[in-house]
Amino acid sequence: MVTAKVIDSISGENLTRITENISTFLLEQTDGVWKIKMMINNQNFPILNGKNIGEKFLMNNAPASRRFSLSTNIMYDFMCSMVDYNKRNGLSPEELGNIVGENYSKNWERSRTYDNLLIDFSNYVIGITTYVELVEKNDTTLVVKILPPSVSKAWKVTRNDMVSFTQNMWYQIARNMESDCTITDDGRYWTVVMNKK
Repeated sequence: MVTAKVIDSISGENLTRITENISTFLLEQTDGVWKIKMMINNQNFPILNGKNIGEKFLMNNAPASRRFSLSTNIMYDFMCSMVDYNKRNGLSPEELGNIVGENYSKNWERSRTYDNLLIDFSNYVIGITTYVELVEKNDTTLVVKILPPSVSKAWKVTRNDMVSFTQNMWYQIARNMESDCTITDDGRYWTVVMNKK
């Protein structure tokens, strides 16, 4: 086994992206020649401490999985806050979900179809939760089980409010791409079903 660590930067228009890549290679020898049997890559965004930062104030990096978990919690807190605020001002989670979904669906061209939804939603869902179980995926149906947001007691929002908001938001997006969307809650996970129309 061999491990390699590389800091990589990509510069574009008004943007520089720096990544820290730690790769582990499992090697096997065949006929005296070493070949890579498997590569496991862990990519993260490094914490860059300026040269004037004192030892006491240096920031250490967290594993990518921890940073992702924190990001999803922040996103869910924002969603709960938005649902809470709108509920207190007379807009139901269902109505808010429809509004957000209609606005968000404008990011997709009308020519994008159910096949594109399968790709887009599959990529999207792995970025919003720490648990994804692909139950079914074919030319007409997508079924995914995910860990839903945990609802803080700080918000006047129920778990059912979040199901209603999310289902209506995703339905508007799915409808734009020749599909429907339902979410069922078993008390632990949400099961998201998208069927081609």
